[in-house]
Amino acid sequence: MIRKAIQLFILYLLLAVTIVAWTSVDHTADLKVKFEYQQF
Repeated sequence: MIRKAIQLFILYLLLAVTIVAWTSVDHTADLKVKFEYQQF
């Protein structure tokens, strides 16, 4: 039972990390695009 809970916790942790990574990547991409538009 405890082992199952730990596995679920790790799974959710990985999911959260992935989501955070994706959002940060999206934000940096947006900033890059805005910066390029400002140059032109």
